[in-house]
Amino acid sequence: MATSTFRDIHDEFLVCKVCLGEFQQPKMLPCLHTFCQACLERILEQRPALSLSCPICRQRVPLPQNGVQGLKNNFVVVKLRDLVQSPSKGRSEYTVREDDSVPCTACDSGTYLARCYCVQCKDYLCHVCTDAHRRVKTARSHKVVPIHELRSAAIASELRAIETSKCESHNEVNKFYCDTCRLVICLHCIVTQHKDHRYVEIQKAADRERAHIEEKLSQVVKAVDTHEKKLTELMSVKDSLSTQLQETLEEIDTRTRTIVQAAMKVKDAQISQLLAVQSSREDYVEALIEATEMDLALAKSYTQFTTNVLGYGSPAEVCSVAGDLKGWLVQSTDQQVPSEAELTNHFAKFRYDLPINIEQEVTKLVDGSRQWPMISPSQPKVRFKQATSDQKSAQIATGKGMKGQKTDIGDVQQKGSKVVRGYQQRNTQVSQLSQVRPTQSLRGPHLLQAVGKNGDGDGEFDFPTSLSATVDRDIIVADHDNNRLQILDKDGVFRRKIDLRFSPWCVAALTNGDMLVTGDRHRIHVLDRQGREARVIQVEGAVESDENTLGVAVDGLGRIIVTIGYQVFVLRSSGETISHFGEKGGGRHQLQSELRVATNSLNHIVVSDYVNHNVKIFDPAGRHLRTCGAFGSGDGQLNRPECVITDVNDDVIVADCRNNGVSQFRQDGSFVRHIVTRGTLLRPMGLTITHDGRVVVCDRQYDRGCIKIFSLH
Repeated sequence: MATSTFRDIHDEFLVCKVCLGEFQQPKMLPCLHTFCQACLERILEQRPALSLSCPICRQRVPLPQNGVQGLKNNFVVVKLRDLVQSPSKGRSEYTVREDDSVPCTACDSGTYLARCYCVQCKDYLCHVCTDAHRRVKTARSHKVVPIHELRSAAIASELRAIETSKCESHNEVNKFYCDTCRLVICLHCIVTQHKDHRYVEIQKAADRERAHIEEKLSQVVKAVDTHEKKLTELMSVKDSLSTQLQETLEEIDTRTRTIVQAAMKVKDAQISQLLAVQSSREDYVEALIEATEMDLALAKSYTQFTTNVLGYGSPAEVCSVAGDLKGWLVQSTDQQVPSEAELTNHFAKFRYDLPINIEQEVTKLVDGSRQWPMISPSQPKVRFKQATSDQKSAQIATGKGMKGQKTDIGDVQQKGSKVVRGYQQRNTQVSQLSQVRPTQSLRGPHLLQAVGKNGDGDGEFDFPTSLSATVDRDIIVADHDNNRLQILDKDGVFRRKIDLRFSPWCVAALTNGDMLVTGDRHRIHVLDRQGREARVIQVEGAVESDENTLGVAVDGLGRIIVTIGYQVFVLRSSGETISHFGEKGGGRHQLQSELRVATNSLNHIVVSDYVNHNVKIFDPAGRHLRTCGAFGSGDGQLNRPECVITDVNDDVIVADCRNNGVSQFRQDGSFVRHIVTRGTLLRPMGLTITHDGRVVVCDRQYDRGCIKIFSLH
């Protein structure tokens, strides 16, 4: 084989993609990529873990007990390297020149360039000699190969030479394959070790495996085409999104500049008008001042003259001027001096009245973002957030059902799948009904009624902490200090109560009528529609042993989300822990205590953090995505958020406890508005939205609390 061919094989198959050097102790990963053992060990030293990520395809590879050494050696690479390093050994039947400009070796003159190559004769043949060679040598079945195919044929021949391996035990050529042991064996092995096994000739086994591999390969090739097409489409979408963003930013900038210019024009006109009014008012006041000064001077003159006459005048002088003096004095006395208020009562007080919320007014002029939902799936026609038939669904455990038959929560299945186990009587999809999604835009709040007062009677409350709307349009109240749940109708009228052996913190209603209740140490109580305890889920792995279960929700995958202390646990519907996340602190992805949870249509986990004064959004795997709000009392700021839910547009709605209001954020974290304005409530804790779009809030007015129902239409 010529030098160029060996160099091609070396660069293609014998170079490590990490160190870019020749393979040393090549180790093959399950994804079929090969690297030096030392390179893999260096990667593992930088990121110590129980698994390794392939440097090329990023596939996670679990490591054996003895680490990188336990990975399989790539013997094909070793043999191919030995062949390239010793080209004189195992030389194939093909010979390749450095280029394709090879003179014909069959002609005496060697004038013509070769077009073919005879494998048996080892001759390069021009077009004339090729025809003659084929006529003469046909009977001998000589193999004539076109010169442009010679290089690939040579490589294939060398690889076949590699495949001709010998048995390590008997030093014989391996000509058979044992299907029982899945090993390549020699004839001697059949007699000694594999005589009772199923075996075939190695060529037949290779052909069979090739057929299977080619079948699978064709499927993978189709998948590659599909992924490439999808990638192209997604890149096009990404480019279009960037274009749309730039165009929208330009539109916002243009609109904002237009509004600013219009505002400046109005400002100049109003200032000009104001200055004109001010000038006329100043002229009027100056005239009043001049007239008053003249009246003052005249009065002083009368006073001085009269005083001199009375003090120094003779009787004859007094009598001669008495008539005039009395006339002047009477005239001055009868003249009424108007007050300042009477002189200026026609002045309108200068005052510039701003709109109630100028930022909202400007937002109406500039903001078109309400027309762009973050994600644009078809909006559900129902008001409640619930799984549809084309979503991933799961079933809820009911424990002991209506007829006393015990069932378990089934495993989560894919789209339209039925539950494999633990589900025989009902085919109910899981949905967290405390997250209601109204289909209409919400406007300013209007208090319909306040329900209840402090006490332990029916319809009375002692520290209500959580609310949830049911599929029957009822409202469930977690009456914490009375150790019970109370069921109200949509207008707040008491229907019934469910007594508990613990103080409930949060409640979540499900579409099948069941309820999840927290507050009993590390347990979640599952109650059926009648309030009977169906079963109890024990949450394992909590760090803070003295904390109770608090926030609870169920996502579209049927997973139960519950909080204990600063940790968020994700459970299967059967109660086993899938994962948990949460690191204590005030950082971007860290959490503190008193966490409430909700989920949205993307199965994101929304957590209200009471101590950190914000709401954090995590993806279904628990990775932090974004944060809503920060400490304060202004727009977009929170002070001790106590409860969080999501609506039909995946907007986040928060009960802002210490700011005494309810705030709304978009799912990208930007502030929208105050749904229930601050001052209407006192320390709200629980929050839900009913089927008809009413907002129901746990309030602490009337001593220890009541329930307030607001209409937002």
